[in-house]
Amino acid sequence: MERTSFFSSNYHGAHLVTCGLLFFSVCFLITFSGLGITAGAHRLWAHKCYKAKAPMRIFLAICNLTAFQNSIYEWVRDHRVHHKFVDTDADPHNSARGFFFSHMGWLMVKKHPDVKRKGKLIDMSDLENDPIVMFQHKYYLYLMPIFTFILPAMVPVYFCGTDIWYAFYMYSITRWTLVLHGTWCVNSVAHMIGCKPYDRFISATQNVWVSFFVLGEGWHNYHHAFPWDYKASEFPYYVNITTLLIDVCARIGWAYDLKTVKQDVIDKRAQRTGNGSHSSINMTRSTENNNCGSIMTNKIESGKTEVFSTSPIPETEEAKKTYTADSKSQNKSDYKLEIVWVNAIFFLIVNAISLRGTYDLVFFRLPWTSTAYMWSLFYINGISITAGAHRLWAHKCYKAKLPLKIFLLVCNLTAFQNSIYDWVRDHRVHHRFVDTNADPHNSTRGFFFSHMGWLMVKKHPEVKQKGQIVDMSDLRSDPLVMFQHKYYFYLMPIFTFLLPALIPVYFFGTDFWYAFRLYSLTRWTLVLHGTWCVNSVAHMFGYKPYDKFISSTQSIWVSFFVLGEGWHNYHHAFPWDYKASEFPYYVNFTTAFIDLCAKIGLAYDLKTVKQDVINLRAQRTGNGSHASVPPSGTSESNGIWGWDDEALTKEDREMASISYQQKS
Repeated sequence: MERTSFFSSNYHGAHLVTCGLLFFSVCFLITFSGLGITAGAHRLWAHKCYKAKAPMRIFLAICNLTAFQNSIYEWVRDHRVHHKFVDTDADPHNSARGFFFSHMGWLMVKKHPDVKRKGKLIDMSDLENDPIVMFQHKYYLYLMPIFTFILPAMVPVYFCGTDIWYAFYMYSITRWTLVLHGTWCVNSVAHMIGCKPYDRFISATQNVWVSFFVLGEGWHNYHHAFPWDYKASEFPYYVNITTLLIDVCARIGWAYDLKTVKQDVIDKRAQRTGNGSHSSINMTRSTENNNCGSIMTNKIESGKTEVFSTSPIPETEEAKKTYTADSKSQNKSDYKLEIVWVNAIFFLIVNAISLRGTYDLVFFRLPWTSTAYMWSLFYINGISITAGAHRLWAHKCYKAKLPLKIFLLVCNLTAFQNSIYDWVRDHRVHHRFVDTNADPHNSTRGFFFSHMGWLMVKKHPEVKQKGQIVDMSDLRSDPLVMFQHKYYFYLMPIFTFLLPALIPVYFFGTDFWYAFRLYSLTRWTLVLHGTWCVNSVAHMFGYKPYDKFISSTQSIWVSFFVLGEGWHNYHHAFPWDYKASEFPYYVNFTTAFIDLCAKIGLAYDLKTVKQDVINLRAQRTGNGSHASVPPSGTSESNGIWGWDDEALTKEDREMASISYQQKS
């Protein structure tokens, strides 16, 4: 039975306080355990990035006992083997064997003989001479159960009167499992998803999400390039709690001899072996992407169909420099943002109201019927934008027969993101003048502006000016689109807010205000944030295999939540491809929908790009991470596990900077 009031009867402030304390407690324990791995086993003992005095070493050894990832000695041995023989049979969690194997599968099978053989060759004399490490190793199986499972459960039982089995489930089992998956994500996600600004020849990548969840260990391309840097990142405090802890300990005298890499060494390495995305590399902006795939000016071969781009591509270096100078001058203006307070307050209120519904949905507090109805609405709204306004009308990636067009048009009314006509105009302007003042959600103005801030201020004059010169004749000649545009503000409130709430009221007897808050406001807000993530996240976080000169990136998380729209670097390179991705069904629900419609005859003239065209573009303008790009060199980081590795050259040591040095 669904709840029947805005504030349900079983909801109390005390419940939120309890949930907050529970969440804080679990996060604290996760951080405590995590630091035993990141600051201890990893940066201190495995890579010898810094030195620590006895109090800190004892503290980290105890933290490590709560993580249950083998003793420090065994963890370090396996990790040094990983760095020394990365992505070979001797690598314990060889990422070349696939995501599941590198994530957790390697712990479910017997070790490859090469892992054992190479492990015996690794120098472990420094740990064998460390009494704290060897004490922990000797008594690990006696101490670990106490610190991993018993103490984390007994503390809340003794001090807070928590039920023993609940405490054991939450603070021991769940907390330990989350810590494990965090560490495993470094082995899997951070070796497969992300960019490679320092070394494009290795599998390790930069991944902000892994860094967020694993206390700074996600800057993995940098770490494999410079494994002796105690920061494990070029930028010390950007999503990097572990570095903060080490620096605090250095301040109070517990940590010393902190090894870092000089900035000029980092820059030279990035320029020599990186994929071109590092800030030290001076790039001239490519203009091959500045087309919206809808207006016929220059012919471009695309699969079986000829499509056209909207802007001439400068062929000479002088022309490219002129274009770049013009683009920069466009962004340098005296224009001052003027807040539209009605919009700002409206979005603030709607987002605040939607928090409760989002909480219920995320933490499975809704009945299964409500959850199913909510997700059905979400997909209907999403498809109307992705398959309709975006791929069909904005980019003309395919054609649709009348029934499909009517279906997508009606679904679009439930999304409330302006009429199809207005949405398409703004989107074509975005592609035509991306990241200039004429771009409605210009990502160079920051994350918040490109996400939702652009809807809270008056449009830049150039957005309106350029919007008037974008060819919209195809939509003006479409009677369905113009009918929706003409009557949009009569139809939209019915389809966006009234019908989604009235259906559960009529069929399930749900309270109207509860249904309105959940199925109208919360659902609409979630769809909005999904679309906005394409404008913000997919222009800031990710990698660029097709065009390294543009801001749009490949983001699997955006694709997951926005039905396939996160492969944005590909989309800006080939905006006329109906798949919006090189790989049609990899996290791409919209492509599956269009293909299904094509199978039953509702969609036709599906435009794609030939594989050799994709490969040539990736080789010409990509960042080197595309599968078709042959390695043009070898990694300089493979075979070095850390500071005292015999393979570390004298030049490398001389180029390192050591802070908080102890006087001998």
